[in-house]
Amino acid sequence: NLETFKRFYIVTNPKRGTVRAWHGHKIEAKLIKVIKGEFVIGTVEINDWDNPSPKIKVEQFRMIVLEQKLVDNLKNDLKSKDKVIEFSELANK
Repeated sequence: NLETFKRFYIVTNPKRGTVRAWHGHKIEAKLIKVIKGEFVIGTVEINDWDNPSPKIKVEQFRMIVLEQKLVDNLKNDLKSKDKVIEFSELANK
Protein backbone atom coordinates (compact mmCIF):
# COMPACT_ATOMS: atom_id res chain seq x y z
CA ASN A 1 0.00 0.00 0.00
CA LEU A 2 1.63 3.23 -1.18
CA GLU A 3 -1.01 5.65 0.21
CA THR A 4 1.30 7.11 2.90
CA PHE A 5 3.98 8.04 0.36
CA LYS A 6 3.83 11.57 -1.08
CA ARG A 7 6.60 11.48 -3.67
CA PHE A 8 9.09 9.22 -5.35
CA TYR A 9 12.37 9.67 -7.15
CA ILE A 10 14.88 7.54 -8.99
CA VAL A 11 18.53 7.55 -7.98
CA THR A 12 21.12 6.56 -10.59
CA ASN A 13 24.67 5.94 -9.48
CA PRO A 14 27.18 7.35 -11.99
CA LYS A 15 29.54 4.37 -11.59
CA ARG A 16 29.90 1.12 -9.69
CA GLY A 17 31.10 1.68 -6.12
CA THR A 18 29.49 5.11 -5.66
CA VAL A 19 28.75 5.78 -1.98
CA ARG A 20 25.78 7.95 -1.01
CA ALA A 21 25.90 8.05 2.73
CA TRP A 22 25.90 9.76 6.08
CA HIS A 23 22.49 11.37 6.00
CA GLY A 24 19.52 10.60 8.16
CA HIS A 25 15.98 11.63 8.85
CA LYS A 26 14.20 11.81 12.19
CA ILE A 27 10.68 11.62 10.81
CA GLU A 28 10.89 10.24 7.26
CA ALA A 29 10.11 6.68 6.26
CA LYS A 30 11.19 5.33 2.89
CA LEU A 31 10.41 2.34 0.74
CA ILE A 32 13.32 1.40 -1.51
CA LYS A 33 13.00 -0.83 -4.58
CA VAL A 34 15.95 -1.65 -6.81
CA ILE A 35 14.88 -1.40 -10.44
CA LYS A 36 18.26 -2.15 -12.06
CA GLY A 37 21.45 -3.71 -10.74
CA GLU A 38 22.16 -3.92 -7.02
CA PHE A 39 22.66 -1.71 -3.98
CA VAL A 40 23.91 -2.19 -0.44
CA ILE A 41 21.80 -0.22 2.02
CA GLY A 42 23.28 0.51 5.44
CA THR A 43 21.17 1.60 8.41
CA VAL A 44 21.80 2.57 12.01
CA GLU A 45 19.46 3.31 14.88
CA ILE A 46 20.58 6.71 16.16
CA ASN A 47 20.92 6.70 19.95
CA ASP A 48 21.41 10.47 20.34
CA TRP A 49 20.75 12.92 17.48
CA ASP A 50 22.95 15.63 19.04
CA ASN A 51 25.89 13.36 19.84
CA PRO A 52 25.54 9.92 18.19
CA SER A 53 27.88 7.17 19.28
CA PRO A 54 30.49 6.13 16.68
CA LYS A 55 30.08 2.55 17.97
CA ILE A 56 26.49 2.08 16.76
CA LYS A 57 26.10 -1.19 14.85
CA VAL A 58 25.55 -0.77 11.11
CA GLU A 59 22.99 -3.13 9.58
CA GLN A 60 23.61 -3.80 5.88
CA PHE A 61 21.13 -5.11 3.34
CA ARG A 62 22.14 -6.25 -0.15
CA MET A 63 19.32 -5.39 -2.52
CA ILE A 64 19.25 -6.83 -6.01
CA VAL A 65 16.81 -7.19 -8.88
CA LEU A 66 16.09 -10.92 -8.78
CA GLU A 67 13.95 -10.89 -11.92
CA GLN A 68 16.90 -9.51 -13.87
CA LYS A 69 19.07 -12.41 -12.71
CA LEU A 70 16.85 -14.79 -14.65
CA VAL A 71 17.56 -12.98 -17.91
CA ASP A 72 20.96 -11.27 -17.70
CA ASN A 73 24.29 -12.71 -16.67
CA LEU A 74 26.08 -11.49 -13.54
CA LYS A 75 28.58 -9.34 -15.47
CA ASN A 76 25.85 -7.28 -17.14
CA ASP A 77 23.71 -6.52 -14.09
CA LEU A 78 26.66 -5.45 -11.94
CA LYS A 79 27.81 -2.81 -14.42
CA SER A 80 27.62 0.91 -13.69
CA LYS A 81 24.49 3.06 -13.60
CA ASP A 82 22.51 0.80 -11.29
CA LYS A 83 19.15 2.33 -10.36
CA VAL A 84 16.94 2.44 -7.27
CA ILE A 85 13.53 4.03 -6.77
CA GLU A 86 12.72 5.60 -3.40
CA PHE A 87 9.23 6.39 -2.09
CA SER A 88 9.05 8.98 0.70
CA GLU A 89 6.24 9.78 3.09
CA LEU A 90 7.32 13.44 3.19
CA ALA A 91 6.03 15.86 0.57
CA ASN A 92 8.36 18.22 -1.30
CA LYS A 93 8.44 21.63 0.29
